[in-house]
Amino acid sequence: MQPEQQPTSKPRFLSKSAIDQCMTFRDAVRLAYQNRVRQHMTQATFAEEIGAYAPHVSQWLHSEPIDKHGNKRADLPAALIPAVEKALGNHAISQFLTRQGLLHLMEEMAWAMSNT
Repeated sequence: MQPEQQPTSKPRFLSKSAIDQCMTFRDAVRLAYQNRVRQHMTQATFAEEIGAYAPHVSQWLHSEPIDKHGNKRADLPAALIPAVEKALGNHAISQFLTRQGLLHLMEEMAWAMSNT
């Protein structure tokens, strides 16, 4: 591997505006892959690096959550998020989940304040 192709030792953060465009967890996973440090990395190579099967990665990265038969496509398992972020070189998934958590917390606080 040439130096410019190696993953960064520390994944980088994506812009707030990029994360704000993610409406679903699937969107965040796709954003992370689209912004991978090594743009030449194929889905097969990515799957191998994180210890997953290539067909599973294909499901996680598909834009549609439902297949043509009406079955729900699999989502990235939470246990793989650290490995995925390391392989892709960014924190898009964690950033999305943090944003979602903060939004839910704010909703809970607003609800609690309106019901006291």
